[in-house]
Amino acid sequence: MSTLIIAEKNKAAFAIAEALGTVKTIKKSKNISIYYVPSKNIYVVPLRGHILEHRNTDEYKSWSNSVPREIITNTNAIKKYPKNYAGSYIKALIEYGKQCDEIIIATDADIEGCNIGFFDALPFVKKVNSNIKISQLWLSSLQKNEIQRKFNNLIKPKFSWGEAGEARAIIDAVIGFSATREVTNTLRPILKKFKVRFTSIGRVQSSALYLLYIREKEIMDFVSEKYFTIDAILIAEKSTFKAYHKKNPFKKEDMDKAKHIYSKIKYEKLAIIKNYNQNL
Repeated sequence: MSTLIIAEKNKAAFAIAEALGTVKTIKKSKNISIYYVPSKNIYVVPLRGHILEHRNTDEYKSWSNSVPREIITNTNAIKKYPKNYAGSYIKALIEYGKQCDEIIIATDADIEGCNIGFFDALPFVKKVNSNIKISQLWLSSLQKNEIQRKFNNLIKPKFSWGEAGEARAIIDAVIGFSATREVTNTLRPILKKFKVRFTSIGRVQSSALYLLYIREKEIMDFVSEKYFTIDAILIAEKSTFKAYHKKNPFKKEDMDKAKHIYSKIKYEKLAIIKNYNQNL
């Protein structure tokens, strides 16, 4: 029985293969090498992160001859396409997917890794080998003992994690492609004045920029107020430290109160420590 292992990067692929036995490198192209472990009949195929990406279909490629809102409503407006470097990786997945009885998804142990493994790589294998057995290698590091231990304790595929990543990617694409186009076309006359080609809108970036705007506005609108503090430099067992009055800071309207407190303690030479907290 032969096994196909999918890794997210070349470094991870080699580490996995090396941990499982003596490695024979099979050079497929200038971009990709397959790591074969003869003693276990295992082929480890590396990826280069995502090999697929969401793009507009031909009907919606034009910014001027398509309706941006239809990118949201038409499920055929966005599809997944291979990235420009993906060809050799896809060929390897198909070639070794045909001849293997089992596939182990060993991409990074997170949502993005599951998305790459189950939604970028696995479909090409399933297309040529629909009955292939699927499991997952969930690694917390690329240490040899970690790889060996987890290889002997494979887990059920975390398809739901991959689905979560796919949903996020689709939402990012829908918002980015539609809103960026809509806002850019609407603001075109203004953008031209500033010699700007487009304005970018995104699920994360727009929210983050809005939070930055709110914070910047708070800073710009802030009006400083005069205040007073009462501090004391104390010496205890040859150590010097600063003590602060518990009612600090005193606002301008409390200036008389601050002066009164200060007048009572300004000539004091002795202080009593009633409580000490190391975490402060």
